[in-house]
Formats: sequence, structure tokens, C-alpha cells
Amino acid sequence: MATADPMPADNTRYLRLSEFQPQLRISRPTIYRMVKDGKFPKPVKFGHSSLWIESEVKAWEQGQVANR
Repeated sequence: MATADPMPADNTRYLRLSEFQPQLRISRPTIYRMVKDGKFPKPVKFGHSSLWIESEVKAWEQGQVANR
């Protein structure tokens, strides 16, 4: 019996919070608050893990620069 591969074939890259949070200099609780308020991309849940789509995080970051 084959197991399902959680990574889609479209080469989407997923990031853990610890991979992008230090670069953004936003605390973990603030990121989750922003997700709740619809101001930051929602994570994708894989079991107990929350992973963010890299392109969505980068687009959010670029939007912050554009809106300054």
C-alpha cells in the first residue's frame, strides 16, 4: 500500500515558521494574530505541522514594501 506524498507535484515550496519569522522580525504570536485577522497568509496544515507557501509569504513581504 503506497503512502500519499504530502508535497504536490507542482514544486510548491513550503516553509516552517522558523524559516521566515527571523527575517521578517515579527514575533510568532504576532504572525498568528495577523493570520487570524486576515493580514498574513494562512498556513497549510500537514498533520500537526503548519507550513506556509513560500510564494505567498514573499508576495506578502513585497506588498509591505510597496505599501510603505
